Amino acid sequence: MAKLKWYGAKVVRNIEKASRIGINMTMGAGVAYAKNNHPFTNRSTTAEKSIAITAPAIRSGSQVFGLWGSKNVNYFKLLEVRAPARGMTRGKVRHGKGAPPWKGGRPAPTLGPAASEVYPQLARNIRKVYKRLRKK
Repeated sequence: MAKLKWYGAKVVRNIEKASRIGINMTMGAGVAYAKNNHPFTNRSTTAEKSIAITAPAIRSGSQVFGLWGSKNVNYFKLLEVRAPARGMTRGKVRHGKGAPPWKGGRPAPTLGPAASEVYPQLARNIRKVYKRLRKK
C-alpha cells in the first residue's frame, strides 16, 4: 500500500510567514515612497519622520495584517485630507504655495498616493517570498 506524506502544516506555516514578510515589504515600500514623494513643503522634518511602520505584520486568527502611516503627529491628518482640527481656524489669509492647509494652503495627500502606488505589489511580494520558502 502506498503512503502519503502530508505537508499541510508546513504549507500553512510557509504561507503565513510569506504573508507577514510580503506585507512588511509592501509597507516598507509605502513608507519609502511616502517619504520620497510627499507634496508638502518640509519645514521641520517632523511630518516626514513620523511616516513609519507602526506595527509589523502579525497573524490574528485567519488574518495577517500590519499598520503603517504617520505616528504621533496630530497635524498629519490636516496635511493628508485638510480635515478641520479641534480649536484650529483657517481664517481668510492665504500664505501662498506650500502653506499648510490650516493656513490656506492646499492639502498634501501623502499616504493615500503611496498606498495606491505600492499595494498592487503585495501579491507579487508574498508570492516571491513563498517561492523562496518552498525551496527550503
